Amino acid sequence: MPCYAFGVVDLYGVSPAQHRSNSQGARWALSKKYGVAVPSYSGSFGFLPTRVPNDLVLGEPLELQCAKPGEPTDGEVQAAHAAYIAALRGLFDAHKAEFGYGDRQLVVG
Repeated sequence: MPCYAFGVVDLYGVSPAQHRSNSQGARWALSKKYGVAVPSYSGSFGFLPTRVPNDLVLGEPLELQCAKPGEPTDGEVQAAHAAYIAALRGLFDAHKAEFGYGDRQLVVG
C-alpha cells in the first residue's frame, strides 16, 4: 500500500557549510570506517526536530502479480517496484497542494 508522510523532510535542516567543513573530518572518518552515513543536521534545539505538521496520506492497495508465490522473478520485482513508485508519485501529486507542498516535486533516486 503506497503511503506518503508530508512534512518529514522539514523536521531537520542540513547546512551546506557544515557539510563542507566536516567532509574530511571526524564524520568522514566514521563513514569510511563503518560504511554508514553520519549526517550533519539541526532542528529546533540542535538535535530535536523542528515543529512542523506531519500529514500521512494512504493510497489504494496494489494488486501485484507473482507466478510462483514466494518466489518472484527479477522481472516481477522490477514491475512491482515500478508500480509502487508510480502509485507513490500519483499520491504525492494528488495531495501536495493540500498540505502546502504544491511547489515541490517527488524525487525518487
